[in-house]
Amino acid sequence: MTIDRKLVVLGAGAVVRECFLPAFEALGLLDQVTVIDGNPNVRALSARYTTARIECADYRAWLSQCDKSAYFAAIVALPNICHEDAVRLAFDRSLHVLCEKPLTLSSRSCLDLAERAGDAGRVLAVNMVRRLYPSVSLARFAVERGLIGRLESVDIQHGSPYSWPAETLAPFRPENGGLLADMGVHYLDLAESLAGELSPRRYQDDSRGGVEADLSYTLRSVEGVEVRLSLSRIRTLANRVVLIGDAGRAEFGVDDLTRCTVTDSSGARIELAKTEPMTAKKLRPTFAACFAQQLENFLRATQGEPVSFVDGFDASRTAAHIEWAWSNRETSPTGRIERLHAASPGGLERAPVLVTGATGFIGSHLIEELSARGFDEVTALVRGPRNCANIARFPIQMQTTDLLDGDAVRQAVRGKRYVFHLAYGRDGERRRDTTVQGTRNVVNAAIAEGCEAVVVVSTAYVFGWPASTVDESAPYQPTGGEYGKSKAEMERWCLRMARTSGRTRIVVLNPSCVYGPRGATYSELPVTLARAGGFCWVDGGTGMANYTFVSNVIDAMLLGAVNPNAHGERFIINDGTTTWRSFLAPILEPWLSSIPSLAPEELMRLERERRPGLGKTLRSLGGSAELRGILRKTSFGAAAGKFVRRVAPAALNRRQTGPGLPTAEAAEVPGTPPSWLADLFPNHATRFSSEKAERILGWRPRVELDEGQRIVIEHLVHNHFRPAPSEQVVCAD
Repeated sequence: MTIDRKLVVLGAGAVVRECFLPAFEALGLLDQVTVIDGNPNVRALSARYTTARIECADYRAWLSQCDKSAYFAAIVALPNICHEDAVRLAFDRSLHVLCEKPLTLSSRSCLDLAERAGDAGRVLAVNMVRRLYPSVSLARFAVERGLIGRLESVDIQHGSPYSWPAETLAPFRPENGGLLADMGVHYLDLAESLAGELSPRRYQDDSRGGVEADLSYTLRSVEGVEVRLSLSRIRTLANRVVLIGDAGRAEFGVDDLTRCTVTDSSGARIELAKTEPMTAKKLRPTFAACFAQQLENFLRATQGEPVSFVDGFDASRTAAHIEWAWSNRETSPTGRIERLHAASPGGLERAPVLVTGATGFIGSHLIEELSARGFDEVTALVRGPRNCANIARFPIQMQTTDLLDGDAVRQAVRGKRYVFHLAYGRDGERRRDTTVQGTRNVVNAAIAEGCEAVVVVSTAYVFGWPASTVDESAPYQPTGGEYGKSKAEMERWCLRMARTSGRTRIVVLNPSCVYGPRGATYSELPVTLARAGGFCWVDGGTGMANYTFVSNVIDAMLLGAVNPNAHGERFIINDGTTTWRSFLAPILEPWLSSIPSLAPEELMRLERERRPGLGKTLRSLGGSAELRGILRKTSFGAAAGKFVRRVAPAALNRRQTGPGLPTAEAAEVPGTPPSWLADLFPNHATRFSSEKAERILGWRPRVELDEGQRIVIEHLVHNHFRPAPSEQVVCAD
């Protein structure tokens, strides 16, 4: 179709970069588009979309000065908190509006905007693009034609670790809402389009004062259809929409645009498919094509054609469901780990705190601990939004800061009493600098700003694996390649700096192998590999595992922060020592009978003979930065970043069957245990001693091994890494 005037796109976030601009390009309308965003980085879009006009400007200022005769419509794709203001200003300029969801988070303001659009004779459409999926129309067809009988329930599950390519923290700011306002609004609208007008019944989420990352919502239609909605940004769910009728069921995957499976009461299955082009441009059904179809419908509506779209009145009903949920929120049941945090010993007074590496395994548990203790001035330094979903659940201040920018680090440290430094360079060309110079910047800033204490988390890797009992007097013999060497370098510097740090205490901790919920290396990785046939016992699992439960590490950090005698000292934190087989067998119980025992040289030989198995296994892990961090602690480390970058795109473009679980494609090919298992679970006789931490800090492992294993299994089951434990007790040896 053709248009004789221009459109303005307000905002240049991920949905514009990845969806709207490709849709305009597909429709041949890119030269009619102007993009407005206040971030100077917006100009980089010009290189990718050369025919569009890209401007760095405040949307309010631009709208107040724009040529009304040149523009006829606006696409509002700003942070949620700005939607209402932008729509009103667009109406003031006599523009039609297509607004990203949610229109607003107030049912009253949605109605006001709908009425204003009607009074002004303007189109107000809301971008509920999932309604346009061909699979949704197939499911609706199955219901309307009675293929499943009378509709009785709708079950929607959509969840996976957050991966939307946002460049700002806006999705995690409380003023923009959380998961319910983001993905939930899509599915509330979709459910109402399938089942009719809905009334809320029960809502639960995992918010602890921040924005939720995991939720469940039950509603019921006027006709008695029960709608169950489960969403998550931190764990992978079934990722299916299932419609149950009294004579069968219809279901489709949340990312399957073209198919819907209908099963009748006898078990007979019919595959419904819709693959014809979606738009006048004959675009095949894709996510981007759905945006193109939405734009095409909107443009036709502005020309007076009778086109169906979601308007402000529809948006008002959805916003009312969100309002009800937040007003009647029930807190999701706490797991055992949260109860442990809530019952942790005291000692640290409430005060302003800074945490680096806050989105990592240990850092996220520290955030949880501080929240449980009632700390209300916690700043978390993060690299970007990708891994923030879990910590955004808490009432903290998140801030993107480059640790190599000394001035920015000092500004972040200013006014803090305690600094907990956990960040290190996991990937990228400057990873060593991040570990070493980043630590120097944090410690120097803490000293300059007069902080009371800075606790630096290092690793037991700096001691290597001597065949003896190791305490803090042992020499540096770093293992783990660059990871261990850079940790040792930054640790030496910290201990030297402590001699001249004035009133600021500097404490270094050396935890051993840390395990617990969300722990990759020693909790989730073995299960992921075992499922893919890629795990083995190294020499029968007889090597010594020096282990520390994550809550015990947090206890040591807090004790170190307040103990004057800890200044200038380093402390090994180790719960105990057992064999790798004893440590991992309860966690790997479903696969114990199929796990082989191999010597390191056999692992090397198998890897050479059947290299593709390694690729399949690693693809099943998702190609994450955390995986790169794991591999950099092994002899495989030098090639880790390049390898994971190569396998990651294929992994991320396939729908996974569970968090970190292999796809069906990967599961069909037996995995080959990778040779680096000999580095992560080695046959060494090292035993680390925590006597110094016990004597000076008064530290003791609060969580013993058997309880820690049970908590890890609870986490793995909840997140679908492994099935629930069998009733049969499996012997570790």
